[in-house]
Amino acid sequence: MSGVWNWKDGENDFLPELENLNFKHRTVYNIFDSDIIGKVLVRQAELRLAVELMNRGAKVMAVRLPNESSGEKNGVDDYLERHGREVFEKLIKDARPVFETQINEYTPVDLILKEAAGIASVLEREKIVKLVSQREDVDVVCVREEAAKHVPKAEHEASESKSEKRSTGTSLTLEDPEPWHEPVNGSDLLNNFAAKLSSHMSMGTYAETVCALWALLTWVYDSFDILPLLVIHSPEKGCGKTTLLDVLSRFVARPLPASSITASGLFRTIEVTRPCLLIDEADSFMHENEELRGVINCGHMRSGSQVIRCVGQRFEPRAFSTWCPKALSGLGRLPGTIEDRSFIIELARLAPGETVSRLRYRDQWPDLGRQAARWAKDNAESLSGDDTELPDYLSNRDADNWSVLFLIAQAAGGDWPQRVEAAARHYTSTGDSNSLRIELLHDIKQIFEDAKTDRIPTTELIEPLIELEERPWGEWRRGQPMTARQLSSMLKPFHIASTTFRVKEGTAKGYKCEQFDDAFRRYLPTPPSQKVTREQMNNDRDLGDSQSVTQDDNVTDRNNPNPPESLECYRVTDRNPPIGEGDKEELQFSLKNLEIVEQLNKEETKRAVDIPGIRLSDFERRGLAVEIYSEPLGCNLWLCSNKEMGSRVKRDDPDAVCYTTHELRELIKLNPGPEGLNKIYSTKSVFPGSTLKSVTPYEVPEVIREDQKGEDTAT
Repeated sequence: MSGVWNWKDGENDFLPELENLNFKHRTVYNIFDSDIIGKVLVRQAELRLAVELMNRGAKVMAVRLPNESSGEKNGVDDYLERHGREVFEKLIKDARPVFETQINEYTPVDLILKEAAGIASVLEREKIVKLVSQREDVDVVCVREEAAKHVPKAEHEASESKSEKRSTGTSLTLEDPEPWHEPVNGSDLLNNFAAKLSSHMSMGTYAETVCALWALLTWVYDSFDILPLLVIHSPEKGCGKTTLLDVLSRFVARPLPASSITASGLFRTIEVTRPCLLIDEADSFMHENEELRGVINCGHMRSGSQVIRCVGQRFEPRAFSTWCPKALSGLGRLPGTIEDRSFIIELARLAPGETVSRLRYRDQWPDLGRQAARWAKDNAESLSGDDTELPDYLSNRDADNWSVLFLIAQAAGGDWPQRVEAAARHYTSTGDSNSLRIELLHDIKQIFEDAKTDRIPTTELIEPLIELEERPWGEWRRGQPMTARQLSSMLKPFHIASTTFRVKEGTAKGYKCEQFDDAFRRYLPTPPSQKVTREQMNNDRDLGDSQSVTQDDNVTDRNNPNPPESLECYRVTDRNPPIGEGDKEELQFSLKNLEIVEQLNKEETKRAVDIPGIRLSDFERRGLAVEIYSEPLGCNLWLCSNKEMGSRVKRDDPDAVCYTTHELRELIKLNPGPEGLNKIYSTKSVFPGSTLKSVTPYEVPEVIREDQKGEDTAT
């Protein structure tokens, strides 16, 4: 500094250049000229500077330069020139804290206590009180009382001098950790962070895989052209959304947590700090803020990740970047345009018996951040030029989003390529990415097929729509059913409009099936061929390969998910052809093989409930929930195809305990084969003493039956 008070701008404010530095956990050495001993105002300047630095988290030391033997004073540059580096470093080594140094130099007590009153830490002020008490040989209580007289005055002065500064907020300071001192194994790094996630969260293997890879992506995202978001949601509060963001903040690059943000605040923050934004409570301000959604969405692709705003008195147009990692959490679902660009993590409350470690503030993992920084430094350049072959089931935006995680997993090595492939298969097969318009097209197509007609009046189209259960059309706006005008508005983007045609009673406004052909072809891809029918009674309960069995009556009704009471079992045909005998995805099982017996009531005999030929992968896609009763635990347990099924079960029974199939899958991997499945349920390690209570097909697939002419037609 060019003067002893030139570290501040104004009455008591730090210079902007100093304000932007991060002093937390750092040691600062104050080196004044050697004539400081005899200048009270210079000593006061040193104390005041020390207080400002201490309140910013620094440890402040005083270095005392001696005068020359001739009495000539020394500045730091003079001393270095005259005595050299080694002698100067010894002075640095002998430095003591500023207040301790001045107390030992007999600075007036009033000045010491007055300046010490500005220190925010009560413990630091108490240390100074004790040092003064020892120097003056006065009872510490007396010194403490004298010091207390200065504290209210100091706090009042500080409040007045910094009130304007507080009203304009605090500058943002983000740290970049020092990279690890040696090369880092990417697989070990991801395993360590996944273990932290598993310790503090109950979220399943697939979610842990996505979160760990996404966290590492925040260190190398400049190597890619696509940057997917991470969206965390839950059906109710208390499911761990904030905790997950807190865990992520300990590993991602340049974390910046926030519970609210505006559109302008978002792009200006990104332009200045390039953070990893961790936004909590997004549901409270995201839905009605279209400008904010637009800014978030445009940060998905590098080529379009900027917004233009006019700034200054001359309204000069400037570009602001929106390119940075973002994680959003909130209750329920976020707007579809955001989720389409995101990896979606669904959380649920801990079930009875589930426990996780509590995350505390002191649970910091600085080594993980330093290791991630080193891995990014060593691999970022190679990632930018790499490409990867993606599985066939990934296309369009799914392929864009998952490609970055596949590349990071390949670079990390170990079992992470297999883990990310399994996670991608899980989320793309169980996720629901359809918008409301796509759902509407799907339902209209089904209504046309059920009616077996090429045209339907608007009133006759709306009536079955609003009768569909678990669809929004019956309570479309403010609890009222969808109207003809609202239906027309929904179909307009597909260039579909109502037309007039003849009916038996004359003419009517409505829709022709041919109007939907282009939309059906583009937005409702034809699913793989499948045949699902009732199976006739089989006293032998054959457990052979999946097959199609049809009969003239008792065809599955898509509106009635429960089978007729006269049927004891039904068969579901394989959705996909077998891949190979050794593929665990093709593992077939039945509840009979699991040796679970249904107890209908005390009067009836026990009989096996059989769903033969369902593969584990099909079980996930069909949407089934199996309720079992565990006698040792004394409660009902539900085995669900996926978390969505678990959520449906919990809507009916909030106290239900649900297990997803990924837990079953992990056990199958450890002990594959039908006998392995028997072992899962016969041992006391999983579901001891369990008996089957019910099988609930929450989603019954479309059915194929033979008509009277013998041709296969869809109903």
